[in-house]
Amino acid sequence: MRTPDRVTALVIQNSEAYYSDGRTSAWSALETYWRDASPPNRDALRDAVFTEKGIREEFLEHLPTEVVELIDPDTIWLAWTQIKQPGVVDALLDLHLDYRTNVDLYPRVQTYFREHEPPTLILWGREDQYYTPAAALAYQRDLPKAQIRIMGGGHWALESHGPEVIGLTREFLSSTATHSMGWRMG
Repeated sequence: MRTPDRVTALVIQNSEAYYSDGRTSAWSALETYWRDASPPNRDALRDAVFTEKGIREEFLEHLPTEVVELIDPDTIWLAWTQIKQPGVVDALLDLHLDYRTNVDLYPRVQTYFREHEPPTLILWGREDQYYTPAAALAYQRDLPKAQIRIMGGGHWALESHGPEVIGLTREFLSSTATHSMGWRMG
């Protein structure tokens, strides 16, 4: 936002800019922790998200079987292996708590979108457990020219739909580079 002339394009994948549209109860649970980081709320988040079961649900919850089958089980195993290391869960809980400071910046981010309208591609997993596709569509209030692609998959759409995400991103960036800078990506 400090140097908008250096931004040639944005690619956003299942990440909101704090519009209220499309939030789910899973996202609301995180907000509860931000508003009250008491030990019981911290423990509740730890028990819901940062367990082996919670990590599996993070990747697979609400996904149809044909999408679940696209996610490499080693990805979930690797995530859990890293998260269960000493101190990592507490660091992640601290990171989630600090996210509330991002929220204070979102009005400035939305103003940046409106004033500078960077070319934007928004990729969204239809089954995201935190935000429904309505959250992706909300960007159009500030970025009316944004390209939005809703695909199968959940919050981690790159894990289940990697080739599609990569293809759409390459196509978008190639088109953006050709139009905005007079050159093509190879």
